[in-house]
Amino acid sequence: MNTEYSDLENPGMFALNCEQLETGSYDRKTFIVLGAPRGGTSAIAGALAALGLFMGKGAGAPVFESLALANAIEKRDDDQVRELISEFNSEHDIWAFKRPGFTRFVADYHPFFRNPVYIIIFRDPVATASRSLVSGRLKANYTKKLEHVLSIYNRIIEFVNTSQAPAVFVSYEKLLGNPTQFLEELTRVIHLQASAEALQDAANFVEPSPDHYLEASRANRIEGRWQIFSARKISGWARYVNKTMMIPPKIALYRSSQEIATVAANLPAQLPEGVTADGRNCGFEFDLEKLGISVSTELRVRVLGDIRDFDPPAYTGPSSLMQWLVKFFTLKRNKP
Repeated sequence: MNTEYSDLENPGMFALNCEQLETGSYDRKTFIVLGAPRGGTSAIAGALAALGLFMGKGAGAPVFESLALANAIEKRDDDQVRELISEFNSEHDIWAFKRPGFTRFVADYHPFFRNPVYIIIFRDPVATASRSLVSGRLKANYTKKLEHVLSIYNRIIEFVNTSQAPAVFVSYEKLLGNPTQFLEELTRVIHLQASAEALQDAANFVEPSPDHYLEASRANRIEGRWQIFSARKISGWARYVNKTMMIPPKIALYRSSQEIATVAANLPAQLPEGVTADGRNCGFEFDLEKLGISVSTELRVRVLGDIRDFDPPAYTGPSSLMQWLVKFFTLKRNKP
């Protein structure tokens, strides 16, 4: 509803050097999403994808990053960068690229892109730094992380001022507050045609820290499985998805909420079909007989410090009652 104060409302968006977008020379262009890691770039990238933009080879939910292009840039393989950009340009008049770490390279690779238009998302720096705690990526102390986030934003501003490139600064908090209205205004500012249906799809995508994003963005995310559950042992495999984390994860065995034992996942493992061996021993085993543990439906297995249990396989041994009977009659038979 328009009121006498409507013009005083804070839109959470500021366009800079965007007058040239009105000219025909920008009918073909590349949108580049910049921001700090954990700072909302995936929300904007996902919205652009929902609006129908190609996000680059290999890009998909939940982070929408073209790893092919990102890896070429980060390896400074200029020939591969040119080849990929040329391929994307030939197939799409308008496409987009998102990679938070691209801020380190943007000044060098700005000339490689066709009519680059920067969409720069700013998130509350305290929330951005805190988000790294949830993702398991906070290695330095908190204030150092906060300084790092602020330095990224300063670097982006310096680049825009120097390059005079078309740029739109957007607020993550304002985007979350009213996604439909915000995205309608954003598409108008960047001269991107979008149907009402596409805008609604984009608005539906935007939500604060969706579960699938929280899971996918954890640095200590685990892949693995509890494979064998018998009267004698519990075994399986587990490893960090991030291959730079070479230390084997610790596996904990619980009865209900009580931790009973822990082992390292450092044994040779029988990996299921479709899982690629990467040179890491990742098997684990609990010897239930040595631990003096009877089989119980209350037994649980998870990576120590992780957020969920492994799903148990079907039990392949005798029941607890049967185990007791076997032991009883064995002792009776052996009694002198």
